[in-house]
Amino acid sequence: MIELLSLDTETKLIEPGVQAPPCVCVQWRTSRGTGIEHAQLENQRTRDFLATVLEGPYLITGHNTAFDMSVVCANWPELTPLVFAAYEEGRITCSIIREQLLDIAEGSRHKTYDLESVAYRYNGLPPVSKANPWRLRYWELRATPVAQWPREALDYARGDVAVQYALHEAQSARARGIAPDALEDESRQSAADFWLKLVSAWGVHTNAKEVERYYQLERARLDAYRAELTAAGLVRPNGVRNMEAAQRLMEQACSDADITLPTTAGGKPELSEDAIGLTGHDLLTKFQKYGAAKTVLSRIERLRFGDRYPIQPRFTCLQGTGRTSCSQGDPRPGATGLPAAYGYQLQNTARKEGPKECFEPRPGCWFLSCDYTGMELRAWAFVCFKLLGESRLMEVLNSGKDPHTDLAAGMAGIDYLTATALIHGSQGPERKDFFKSKFRQTAKIANFGYPGGMGVKRFVAQARAEYGVILSLDEATTLRQQWLTNWPEAKPYFALVNRLLDGNDTTRIQHLLSNRYRGGVGYCEVANSFFQGLAADIAKEAGFRIARACYVETGSPLYGCRVWNFVHDEFLLEVPAEPARATLAGWEVSRIMVQTAARWMPELEAGISAEPALMAKRWTKSADIKIAQSGPFKGCLIPWEWDEATGLAKEG
Repeated sequence: MIELLSLDTETKLIEPGVQAPPCVCVQWRTSRGTGIEHAQLENQRTRDFLATVLEGPYLITGHNTAFDMSVVCANWPELTPLVFAAYEEGRITCSIIREQLLDIAEGSRHKTYDLESVAYRYNGLPPVSKANPWRLRYWELRATPVAQWPREALDYARGDVAVQYALHEAQSARARGIAPDALEDESRQSAADFWLKLVSAWGVHTNAKEVERYYQLERARLDAYRAELTAAGLVRPNGVRNMEAAQRLMEQACSDADITLPTTAGGKPELSEDAIGLTGHDLLTKFQKYGAAKTVLSRIERLRFGDRYPIQPRFTCLQGTGRTSCSQGDPRPGATGLPAAYGYQLQNTARKEGPKECFEPRPGCWFLSCDYTGMELRAWAFVCFKLLGESRLMEVLNSGKDPHTDLAAGMAGIDYLTATALIHGSQGPERKDFFKSKFRQTAKIANFGYPGGMGVKRFVAQARAEYGVILSLDEATTLRQQWLTNWPEAKPYFALVNRLLDGNDTTRIQHLLSNRYRGGVGYCEVANSFFQGLAADIAKEAGFRIARACYVETGSPLYGCRVWNFVHDEFLLEVPAEPARATLAGWEVSRIMVQTAARWMPELEAGISAEPALMAKRWTKSADIKIAQSGPFKGCLIPWEWDEATGLAKEG
């Protein structure tokens, strides 16, 4: 019979480059009592205890368990296979993940998930106090036997695991009040949380010259807008934006364009990128970009440290749809005077040149990128098939056709073969460019935007902001009708969404396959959640398998490689800077990704793909798969900067 065991570690404080620091002690709690193992004075005994726990009939719980497990792996590397195995067997969980799953199920997401805040929400749990003077001082006890520790140090260590143990039971009781399977997804999400913690701990470095170049680009962008906006009264002489003036202009712009004024919760004109995008107003667009540039400049300051310390983003494993998010972490200095980490938001970096190019691989490494091809679109096709029994989009994908070209052909009134020939230049470069810009690009935007129930006004704004495509409301409406005609599963899918809402503003849904619940969701959230959640579940499981190969599987081409970023359906790794080894690593990542997706969506297996690309110098969105056609590395993947014909690095 499996036994619940809460486990926690006390460590040296984290600092830049050291997110899994030296361990001082490991404390634990079961129904039979509490114990503390001194990791510095009794290292072997602590190691043996952890091995027993990881191998034994225990369900390990804790708060931010991913951190504790990363500490275990860093301090006792030989235990890393046991940690991965315990996660894979569903024997490690985390009260943060459990709390987030329950909150998402109830539609009651909180801002903070530290142990004190979470425990406070449950009546009868022992209090947690951050005021204990030993909370951040355990490194001082690294040479002191536990028997000689001050009472407050003992109380804090024992108190944490006692609260974590009680919290697990309280969360289980709460879950039973929601649904019998409300926590069914906890082991998968906990495993994802762990490998994402490893990504953060590894980090990535920056190139000082590229950071400075990026800074100057943004500085020039800021200066280009400032004079014009100041003259218009939208920016004050001190450089601060005049929000009241911008709101008045927003009201006028919406009135002139005969558009309903978007407002904030407080009733004021909304000045978000989407809202301004609806108006197409040039000055307001510059106003928004001016504000964005000021924010970017402040963030670039953190990148300046990346040539000394790795940039270590902080990932949040579980958002409402099931997707992850990323942040720079806490920029406040700690006891050392430095931030705990030089983080950066690496998931949603701008498409424009500049931010990505700041990041460079470590010496002796290349960057490897591998992303799923249109994963969310494929997930939507699979969801339609499972919920409705049919999907034309899935048929198109399984046949090997490009869904964007398929829709573009319908929009242009031609067949698929003719459209494909046009794209390949059968009628000359001008016709090719016209078809791609007029039809295929807008088809692509429609395929990515409309499955989530997006309205035409929001679609117009997104097309302008993300792709630079200008559409009128009438054009967007016509495009939506063409999209609905091309994919006949769309109308019954949205009808299903309406049935789930049953006339209410919000409802609770249960995700396919993972059985995760999401409550308090409206029309667009329901429409998005099914396929976004499925795509996220697939990518997170693939990430765990990739990480396991990197850290544990000594016979894998990925052993010794490291994941340094995760962008929803794309993995970025550092791999050996040698074509033969990098090729094996690239195709192994692709194999794991495709195989994992096929396990979740077997009916769509033929339509799943993931292509690897190598970068020798910088991270860039421009990188694409490149295979040497001749030379010593013929048939190997080579960095996108190299010459495909010779298979060698270009001169200069």
